[in-house]
Amino acid sequence: MSPTLKESDEAGIYLKTSPAPSPFFNLPLELQLHIASYLPYPDALALKHAHPHLYTLATTNVKQKVSWLISRHERGLKCPDRKCILKTDTLFCSGENGQVRRLMEKRRRHGECKEGKGGCEVVLGRTCGGPRKAKAMAVLEDAMRIASDAKRGLNDVWSSFRLETGSIGWAILALV
Repeated sequence: MSPTLKESDEAGIYLKTSPAPSPFFNLPLELQLHIASYLPYPDALALKHAHPHLYTLATTNVKQKVSWLISRHERGLKCPDRKCILKTDTLFCSGENGQVRRLMEKRRRHGECKEGKGGCEVVLGRTCGGPRKAKAMAVLEDAMRIASDAKRGLNDVWSSFRLETGSIGWAILALV
């Protein structure tokens, strides 16, 4: 059973167990820092926001941002066409109409990868599904968003139904 699922104890009370700790946290701090130092800017930023301990571990400085932009340019990938504000991560990602944020989202979905062997732009030299996989992931995310919106809408309808009908609503539901 997944550790994030609710498990029942003997009294029938449901307890939410915490997820298993990552083996990464068992590594010495020096190794964690060494691994984090090899990450390109988008991966370091994601690592930084994954856990409070990692926020202090991962660094996202101007040098990493510039290095990432240069490597994109050298590989012929799209780069922001306007000036980037390198001062903070927030300004860098959201500045100039959010171009950097959109580039990182596309990268995360493997939207820039080429089909075929060694075409992955996220893990250089690896093979991934490329744009086809990116399209499938985008469709899946859209479907999940639509399902979430539909569920929220049904909950709103149900709440208003209960408020308006009171106990009569329960009787009607029992008949259905």
